[in-house]
Amino acid sequence: MGDKDKRSTILVRYGEIGLKGRIVRTRFEERLVSNMADVFIDAGIPCSFRRDRGHIYLYTGPEHEEALTARLPKIFGITSFSMAEEFEGDKKAIVSYIGARSKAILKDGDTFAIRSRRVGQHDFSSMDLARDAGEAVLEANDGRKIKVNLTAPDRELYIEVRNNRNYLYTEYIDGPGGMPVGTQGKAVAIIGDREGAVAAWLLLKRGCSVHCFMLDTSMEPLVEALRVWHPGLKAVLCKDPGIKVEDDAAIGEAIRYLRRIKGKALISARRDEPFKAKMPVFFPLFGMRPAEIEKLAKRIGL
Repeated sequence: MGDKDKRSTILVRYGEIGLKGRIVRTRFEERLVSNMADVFIDAGIPCSFRRDRGHIYLYTGPEHEEALTARLPKIFGITSFSMAEEFEGDKKAIVSYIGARSKAILKDGDTFAIRSRRVGQHDFSSMDLARDAGEAVLEANDGRKIKVNLTAPDRELYIEVRNNRNYLYTEYIDGPGGMPVGTQGKAVAIIGDREGAVAAWLLLKRGCSVHCFMLDTSMEPLVEALRVWHPGLKAVLCKDPGIKVEDDAAIGEAIRYLRRIKGKALISARRDEPFKAKMPVFFPLFGMRPAEIEKLAKRIGL
């Protein structure tokens, strides 16, 4: 058994990054890979990467699959990912492989559908591949009462052919979406309550390198919750522990810190009467209902 057979393959997908021009897209892809590598290195998980347009391929040992799949849903820029089986071969080999593997994937009485797509030049269409693979699955499972259901199947078998490499997977696992942290400028978030942490999270999701300006030490658990989403998150403590979120003094000290780190904008959790400053200020919660903010806070883990 070769080294490729011993490793696990994870197909990582991105969304908005793919809309960028070639130069910007490459830079954003590299940032996403770098952010993933930082998370996995910090967790002591060995892995390697390969890229093509629309996908990042993550390789690791089977013993690290669970740890990786627990961390990937919290890396900004990832829209979804799939645990995949990677193999090579022509259409005949693909069909044979799917038929053989379906016996372990499907249970007696299951309905199934084959979803196929291709990238590159091949002498068969995606529809041809799906039809022939479906026939192979039925033949391999003869006597198990397994049927095709293209609208609401019990299991879906996805076949992705990308040039000379083939991938089989059975599910999409959602990521947080957004843009990779570090693809936009620096910003300082004023953290004086849970809403401040939610506002910071929303700008992290848009790719900003967020620094947290904590009004007192009681905000540290909120910052630690945000670090689950971005381990490199930086935070500083306000010099005046009695300061309030709405105080001009808090805004002034946050602005001075912003200038010191050469940041571009402030982030505030205010939802009414936003303050004015001689610089860009983001109010990501403006117009959001309390119930929406609470739902988002629970998702973040605040």
